[in-house]
Amino acid sequence: MSKVLQRLTLRLAVDPTQGRGWSEYEGDDWVNPTFNGILTLVDDNNVRRQVIEDRNDDTIYEFGTWDTIGEIGPSWVDKRDVQDTEIATQQWFGEVLANSKEFQKKIEEMVSHLQVRPQNPYNKGDQLYDSEGYRTGQSFSLDVYAEGSLARALAQAGAIPQDGDITYSGYTIKGRRIMFVAKSTTSEFHGSEISHKMVLKPKQGTVAERTMTRDTVELALASKYYHISRDTSLLFERVSRGTIAGTATATDGPDSRTGSGFVVTAALPLTNTVFTGAYTFIVWSKALPTVTGLPVALTAYGDPEDGWQMYYAQEAANTLPALTLSAGSYFDIRISQSVLSETTIDELREDTIYNKGNGLLPVF
Repeated sequence: MSKVLQRLTLRLAVDPTQGRGWSEYEGDDWVNPTFNGILTLVDDNNVRRQVIEDRNDDTIYEFGTWDTIGEIGPSWVDKRDVQDTEIATQQWFGEVLANSKEFQKKIEEMVSHLQVRPQNPYNKGDQLYDSEGYRTGQSFSLDVYAEGSLARALAQAGAIPQDGDITYSGYTIKGRRIMFVAKSTTSEFHGSEISHKMVLKPKQGTVAERTMTRDTVELALASKYYHISRDTSLLFERVSRGTIAGTATATDGPDSRTGSGFVVTAALPLTNTVFTGAYTFIVWSKALPTVTGLPVALTAYGDPEDGWQMYYAQEAANTLPALTLSAGSYFDIRISQSVLSETTIDELREDTIYNKGNGLLPVF
């Protein structure tokens, strides 16, 4: 047996900031129907319209949630002539995915355009409306999610352009999965289009080179005899379990974590043990460092990330003396006892940038 609740207005929270689950919307500043419930009328243009008689003031309100052909979503109308009852809106768009069959690709989002227009252009200049027909003080924002997490909130604070084209630029979001959420502080508008300028980039290495399991990558990276990385004691060397001499200050690393990197203002002796055999030396830095004692030159790997660049050097056989780093900014200094494959180095870089180092770096 079903029961129709004619006199209740229910509210559903869709994100944690709005509460949790269903609740009854109460108060005189909201439209609450009489026992007649919601009525559907057909106007002279044969358009179906939904109206409600508000039991608080016996006034008829149009409560349309219709979709107009070619537009991206419905519009919700505020209760007229009542202050402080604006209805904030959100429009969630589907994720933009890199090619799932070639998971080595990534997306870079750089510019977004949100096209809007007022629901009723004849409201221009009326009380509670601006000169373009939008609600007074109405503003739009765009949240960008990468890999399922909020990457950046882009605010639109000024007046809405006359052509309704709101541009969000001056930023770069990288990821394999990107999603957009458009928000408005009020209602009574239509969103007619959203578009983006994106670049699809191949990751380093080919598909064949990336057919390694995570266990294989972790095993290759575990073969090391020197490692300074992500510790509250900035110069703590993890293999010998000792702290090397020097003065360092914390800085944010390429893993997007606060204080995971460090800065030294003077040359830093690494005090690594002299080693003969195959090796791979890896370091992140904000400028090409001078590594005194390194037999071969450093090579940059991949694109820079927030000013950080990964460098590496490797040889199949040689004697590696004790090394000294020049002054600079550093993150994750390691010496492995093997020639690491490009795939392994790439996995280390990608985990650092896109997974905050949760898979392959020390807990921090």
